[in-house]
Parts: sequence; structure tokens; C-alpha cells
Amino acid sequence: MKSIEELVFDDKLVEIARKNDRQALKEYEAECMGKATVESIEMAFLLLRYLKIQEMQPGQDVVNEEYEKLMNKVSRKYSVRRYSLWLSGAACFLALFLTLFQSLKFRTNTDVEVFSMLDSLSVVPKEVQIISGELKAFVADDMQIEQSEEGNILVEGKEQINADDIHTEFVQIVVPKGKRTNVRFNDGTMAWVNSGTKLLYPKVFNSKKREIYVDGEIYIEVEKTPRNTPFIVHVKSFDVEVLGTKFNVNAYQEDIQKSVVLVEGLVEVKMGKETKRVQPGQGCFLRKGEMDLKYVDTEIYTAWKNGFMKVVGESVGDIMLRLSRYYGVQINCSDSLLLQEKYFGKLELNDSLENVLYRLSLSTPFVSEINEEAGTIMILKKK
Repeated sequence: MKSIEELVFDDKLVEIARKNDRQALKEYEAECMGKATVESIEMAFLLLRYLKIQEMQPGQDVVNEEYEKLMNKVSRKYSVRRYSLWLSGAACFLALFLTLFQSLKFRTNTDVEVFSMLDSLSVVPKEVQIISGELKAFVADDMQIEQSEEGNILVEGKEQINADDIHTEFVQIVVPKGKRTNVRFNDGTMAWVNSGTKLLYPKVFNSKKREIYVDGEIYIEVEKTPRNTPFIVHVKSFDVEVLGTKFNVNAYQEDIQKSVVLVEGLVEVKMGKETKRVQPGQGCFLRKGEMDLKYVDTEIYTAWKNGFMKVVGESVGDIMLRLSRYYGVQINCSDSLLLQEKYFGKLELNDSLENVLYRLSLSTPFVSEINEEAGTIMILKKK
């Protein structure tokens, strides 16, 4: 019998998954009768859909990090030569297979399809977008989006999309790098959405549970309901379930480490079969399939929603990554020693990036060169 690991190498199944062709999948299952179980084929299909292999281009650092684990755990039938061929181009998504497989097994078909939809959204546009099928509305930076009880979408109190015109199950919000927004859902829950974030939520929450899907960073103040309806934040590798609370979720797909930091209330973070209960003042940090719980200064993780960055011993490299995402500008630095320098203090994010970098350079000696034509900034150590 073919295993799931073998099936994801099958060119025919890959093509079926690319097209999301359910009829072709049924025919494929019939062809493989006696060679693979229907359950294994369905799981391989969902994995391929989940990763959207036709668009996914993992960075080489991610591939290198997962490659050794892949070699040790995947079926020994495949030769090193075939691995090296598949690790080039789009097929290198398999380096992520083992890390994501456990979480996928506990996903519903609906979750997988929603994450595929989330993957298809681009954060390239210059303005915040609200998308529902063919409908689109553009939102200026930091303007509040509101969902009425009936499902109408308003911006700063003015209706942008009427609920009767929304014919899709989910509303999508795309926040490009350098922009932010906040959303009030129809239950009164408030969400601050950071730059480079994609958010999907239903037209109206149902009475049994409130669910949203996120790729990026979001700070949430959950409104309690008379029936204590659970509120669930889904990201690809884990879920956060709450009743009424204030917390931050940082889960950009491209980041190796994800986090959930709790300010008030109680949340549970679920990854596969493992669950961690997070108390106020604690953070749950997820990395390489493991969860680590520890007490933290919550302001470090939530200050962005109030327009500043609190830094306590963070490296210049990590700070530049956050500033690049926040301001929507690529910041480059080739000096590895400079990138490892530590910084302590607060940075006012409502100020210009030029001023933020200047203040940072007062304690960490560097100069910044702006290339306006390329839209990039180069950081150089002071001589």
C-alpha cells in the first residue's frame, strides 16, 4: 500500500490538487484501489491543497532547516537523487511536510479550503482591502472597519458593502505592509490588525462558535456573549480558543517562531493533540512543532497597536525585520555583527521611519542610506 509520503510525490495527484478537481480525485481513488487507501489519498490531497504547491516558494533557509528531518523520517524507498530533484522548484514544499502534517490531520476539510483561500490573497496592494467575492472596498490606514449585527460592512460609520450583496461565506481583509486597521465584529469583539496580515471571518458569527482565520499578527479583545460562545482564532499550525479575553497572536507564515501572548482572561493554544493553557502575563511560543510556555512582559508584544515598539534586548536584525514589515520598506544589512547588536528602549512608530532609525542609531552605531528609486534602505555600521 502506498503511504501518504509516497502519494504526495505522484504527479497525477499533484495536478488534481492544483486544479482542486474533486471528480478527478474520485477517479484517481478508483484507479488506486488495492494500491492505496481512500483515507491516505484524501489526506495527501488535502496536504497538497493546504500547501498550495503551485504558488508556494519556501525560502532556502526553511528548506535547509527541515531537509535533514525529512531525510530521516520519510520513506526510505526514495533515493537521495530524487530528493535533490524534488527539492528544486515548487516541489521543495515537501521540506515542510513533517512539520505541518500533524496539524493537518486535525483540520476539517473546511479549514483546509479556507487556508487555501487565505494563501491566495496577496498583501502587495498599497491600501487595506475588504474583499467579498467580486466586491472590493478600499480603506485608509488606521480606519475602523465595522461589521453590523446584520452583516453590513461599514468604514468609520459609513456603509461600504451591504449584507444582501455578500454572497460568500467569508469576508476577507488584506492589510499590506506599512498599513494597519482595526475591525469590530458583529458580536462587539475588537481586533487590531497589523501590517502584512490577512484575515478571514464569516459574514455573521453563528450561535455555537465564533471563528476567524489569520495569517499575520492580530491583537484581540473578545466580547463575552450571554451564552459564553467560544471564540476561536485559527492559524495554519495551531488554534487559540477563548471565552472573553485580551491577547496577541503573531503568526506570519514566513516566521519560524509564532506566539500567543495573553494580557487578560484565559486562552488555550491547541497544536495537534497538544494543548497549553495560557495565563495572564504568559506567552505561548511555537517553534518547530513544539510549544513553550513562559511569563513575559506583555507590552513588548502588544505595544504595536498603540503606535510604539518596546524593545528589551532584541537584536538589531529582528528589529529591522519588524520595522520593514511595519513601514512596508525593505531594509538590508550585510554586516552580521551589526545585526547581532542588542537594543533596549522604545521606538515611536507613529514617527517617520527615517526618524525611528536615527533614534535607534544613537545607541547602536550605524548609518542608513535610502535608495528612493528602489524603495530600499541599507544599514551600514559607522566607521
